[in-house]
Amino acid sequence: MPEDKRILKTRKVIISAFFTLLQKKDFSKITIKEISTVALISKSTFYDHYLDKYDLVEKIVARYSENFTRLIEQRFASIAAHTTPKIMEQIIATISHDQDRINALFKVHLSNADLAANYSAILYQAALNYFKTSPKKYRFTNEFMAQLYAEFALASMRFSLHSPDSSRAQQVEIIYLLQKQLLQVL
Repeated sequence: MPEDKRILKTRKVIISAFFTLLQKKDFSKITIKEISTVALISKSTFYDHYLDKYDLVEKIVARYSENFTRLIEQRFASIAAHTTPKIMEQIIATISHDQDRINALFKVHLSNADLAANYSAILYQAALNYFKTSPKKYRFTNEFMAQLYAEFALASMRFSLHSPDSSRAQQVEIIYLLQKQLLQVL
């Protein structure tokens, strides 16, 4: 059964207000009162939807992590299909679409809500699975290569998040070439 549109709209307004504040100040300084004021809702309405600001950010990080997992699964599936550049372009476009929000979330480091750590773990696990099932035998351990790949991919993503959209094609090309070369050397 679909959720009530009013509930979805209220959550959307709360999340938007949260990001407005998060782009201006540190997470630890944000209050429920501020979120409610910016969202033009009462504090009790906020609490109808979230336990506290930690619950809010945990749910946001979980949603971004789930979406990223799907993108990375497509990325590794693209190797066999020889469509990696196209998939990487889609990943960069998707991330660029939410770049302000992702950049803001990358600054939040809580035990249950750390988007950068989640992205790194997702990249590591996907790469590890790929290396473990790859028919090619590499000179280094799967764990080392997965960690190297995850660090490289996350650094590439951070670069993309801080670059203008006009350089997206160049980003895709260089990231693809570097990753391809990395996999050949290892």
